[in-house]
Amino acid sequence: DVDQGLQTTAGDIRVVAIEQAHIRSTAFAASLGAALGDLAVGISGAGADATNIVLTKANAGVDASKITSFRDVVLDATTKSEALFAITGVTAAGLDAKASDDPLSETDSLTTQLRAEFAAAGTALASGDLELSSLSTGRAWELTDSAKTKFILSLDAAGGIQVARPTIQATVISAAVGVGVDTSGNKAGVGASIGVALARNLIGWTLDDVASPTEVRTTVSGSNIVAAGTLRQDAVNGSLIDATVFAGSVAIGFSSKTSLSGAGAGAKTINRMSSLVEAVIDGRTAAGAANTAPAVAGINVAGISLNAADTSIISTSTFAASVAASLAGKLTASLSIAVGLAENAITNVVAAEIRNAPAVKAGAGGVSATASETSLIKAKSQAVSASLSVGEGFSAALSGGGADAYNMINNRIVAGVSDSTVTTSAGGDVVLTALDSSLIDARVFALSAAVSGGQNAVSFAIGASLSRNFVGYDRDGRPQTADVRAVVTRSTLDVAGDLRQTATSSQAITTSIDAISAAVAVGANGGVAGAGAGTDAINTIAVGVDASIIASPNVAVAGSIVLDASDTSTAKADGDAATVAAAFGVKISFAIAVGVCLAENQIANTVRSGIVQSTVSAGTTLSITATESA
Repeated sequence: DVDQGLQTTAGDIRVVAIEQAHIRSTAFAASLGAALGDLAVGISGAGADATNIVLTKANAGVDASKITSFRDVVLDATTKSEALFAITGVTAAGLDAKASDDPLSETDSLTTQLRAEFAAAGTALASGDLELSSLSTGRAWELTDSAKTKFILSLDAAGGIQVARPTIQATVISAAVGVGVDTSGNKAGVGASIGVALARNLIGWTLDDVASPTEVRTTVSGSNIVAAGTLRQDAVNGSLIDATVFAGSVAIGFSSKTSLSGAGAGAKTINRMSSLVEAVIDGRTAAGAANTAPAVAGINVAGISLNAADTSIISTSTFAASVAASLAGKLTASLSIAVGLAENAITNVVAAEIRNAPAVKAGAGGVSATASETSLIKAKSQAVSASLSVGEGFSAALSGGGADAYNMINNRIVAGVSDSTVTTSAGGDVVLTALDSSLIDARVFALSAAVSGGQNAVSFAIGASLSRNFVGYDRDGRPQTADVRAVVTRSTLDVAGDLRQTATSSQAITTSIDAISAAVAVGANGGVAGAGAGTDAINTIAVGVDASIIASPNVAVAGSIVLDASDTSTAKADGDAATVAAAFGVKISFAIAVGVCLAENQIANTVRSGIVQSTVSAGTTLSITATESA
């Protein structure tokens, strides 16, 4: 931070803040409860929980100061995962072509290229085969070396490939087994077990469920800067969460008289991100007062470059499995329940702006402000439940499996000039660029099976899958409308070159959701079976895209003016619900099966480009374009 006067006679002035955070967490719990005897009751329970929180700030700033430089003035703030760097010799198409379940051999050309790129960046990959899998086709990939070190490769808004290790890497596993065996055959064998696994990974959120965004900021506030070179401000953030959560439960009851078993498994992961990424020139000081420094009014440099960029990725796998079995009794009953839940949210603000600045002057280098965001959520939520009950008398098997994935992205991306006066000379352009690329890929699966056999048999199985995915909504599902804006607001511009304002949005939701249930009852006298399977997918996108000049008293441009706002949004839901019920009995048999598959997709974007309540003049051409492709 610079809060005093500073002057150089040669060389640059550089203010740098770098924050590097990495959490690797593993939680494992296992239990076994086994009982043998006349009345045998085996009970087991296992629970594993991991909570990981990152609340970091990386701020590089000049506040209430006078700066004079004979070269450049550079402010650089970076919050990054380990080993964050760019690779140039690998393309998205090349990664897609090699991404599979099969490992990359040492002799593969891609392996050779990746090793060379990683080594050049100072990060060595362990020798041996590499594993490359796709998180999102054409956008993100996961690379694992032979030492099981994970790296995330992602396509940034500018089309480059970025490499980083996860900020938070969490693995949570719990397993429980309960067995009861009646050795006398005169009483009962009872087995009961429950396994629970929970992971909470929070970046920019507190454990009290309060947003406290991580910060990556480069700011010039209430200061005067004169430089023969360029004023360059870069704020770059990379946040990645990789979470694997598994809960398993097995219960077995065995007796010639009464066999009972109950198994339950629950797995849940909560992943949230909230970041503030800014590259800003503000005429007000950090304390909020207007700039009153007496020497030189505002900014006078050869060129201005403001760059704010964020990459946020959540990759999570949640799996719950339970099995209950009751065997050999005159009365046998089993109950199995498995539930897998995933909740993921990304809410970032990325801004490259000139605000409240009364006098900003740039030479031939012009003014460039770029705000870019790349967000990706890939969520897998699965639940498998099986119940088996076989005996000589009455047998009942009940099974339920449910999986749910809730995913939300709500970002605000702004590149702009507001309440300011900006002048360029010597043909300098003013270029404002806002880019946002967001993707949600949800895969939800539930399987439930119940099988019973005896003199009289009853089986019921229910499988249910739910996926809710929102872009431009808050965590409670209320419309908020994400913003992608390249705007000039309440400002005066005198541009010697061209004025280009571009706001580009690309939003996509892909959902694959399946539920399967099967119930079979086989009774010598009678059998009753019921099975139900249901899926419900909700995908909604609401984004505002704006490239406008608004309420500005005078915008004079010697060259051309281009205002371009565009959006490409897709929402796709693939759902399958399959159910089978079968009952067999000499006297009575009854079976019913019900399958329901629901999907709702909605895109409600607003794309705007225009001149509103402003006075604007262009020396050559004026182009205003708004394009929506949904």
